[in-house]
Amino acid sequence: MQFVNIHGQPIAAGSLGGGHVAAKKSKATPDSYHKGWKVVGFSPEQLAEARAKYVSTDGKPFDEVTFMRTNKPVRASKKPYVIHDAAELFKAMLERQGWKVVQVVPIAKGKAE
Repeated sequence: MQFVNIHGQPIAAGSLGGGHVAAKKSKATPDSYHKGWKVVGFSPEQLAEARAKYVSTDGKPFDEVTFMRTNKPVRASKKPYVIHDAAELFKAMLERQGWKVVQVVPIAKGKAE
């Protein structure tokens, strides 16, 4: 029996890799893993500071929606929450204090935050 490649040229039987190749054991490390939850949003102080720095050449008022769309929200606390319900309670507390667009975001090692 003779094998040929896609161009019709004969291939030597030794180059087909007929020998036994032992499978390598792969280490079972995931690409990423869960490290907790963080709460992010726009604080009233952040919005007040942006409003104070805003200078309009057209006479237009400061637009919070545009500011929130073009800027990154800040993290509300440095320490991550292990329990999702605790992060949700903290989110509700921040919303009562006047924070805007508050979100609970998962933290995973190995992924971009």
